Amino acid sequence: MIASAPAQAAKPYRTGADTARSLRSFGHLEVLNITRQLSAPPGQLLFAGAPGSSQSSVHSVLVSFVGNGAPLPAPTLDAATGRIHLHYADSDHPEVQGLLKSRRKRLCYFWTSFDGAFSHAWLLTSA
Repeated sequence: MIASAPAQAAKPYRTGADTARSLRSFGHLEVLNITRQLSAPPGQLLFAGAPGSSQSSVHSVLVSFVGNGAPLPAPTLDAATGRIHLHYADSDHPEVQGLLKSRRKRLCYFWTSFDGAFSHAWLLTSA
C-alpha cells in the first residue's frame, strides 16, 4: 500500500506586519516612507523621507544606475547618515523613476541579516 502525504491545513493570508515580524526574526528591517525628491548628481535619484516604523532610523534613499550587463552591487545602509543605497540597471531607470515620482504612498524596505552577510531592498508604492 502506498501512503499519501498527510493533508496540510491551508496557510492563512500573511499581512505586511506578519512579513515584517518574520524578516525581523532573521535580521534587521528598516522602513522609509518616501516624501520628497532632493537634488542629486546626474544618473542618481535622491529622496528624503521619514522612518516608517518605531524601529527604523533611515531618512533617505539614494538610487544609482549601473550600466546594463554590469553586476549590481548589493543594497547597503549607511547607518551614520540614515541613508539606504540602492543600485539598478540603466534599463530600469524609467520604471524606477516613475515609481519614485508617483503620487502614491512610496516605501523603501531594507533588510539585512543578523550577520550582515545578506541584504535585500524593495521599493514599493501603495494606493
